[in-house]
Amino acid sequence: AQDHTGDGIVVFGHDNMLMGNDTHDNDWAGIEAQGDNNRMSSNTALGNGYFDLLDEGTDNRWWNNKYETANW
Repeated sequence: AQDHTGDGIVVFGHDNMLMGNDTHDNDWAGIEAQGDNNRMSSNTALGNGYFDLLDEGTDNRWWNNKYETANW
């Protein structure tokens, strides 16, 4: 996903899996989780304006992602 404005990918739901995505050069965040109990794995989020990975939910699990900035 490539948006170049706002967020690249936003996960609003619960108990989802997000795998194998590429997002970069967005104004805000590359991947943002607003829901709970989601799993984000093997994604690439680089060069985004605010954070590459942004977790605003609870009990989300992030592993094997490529990024430079995160909010945890």
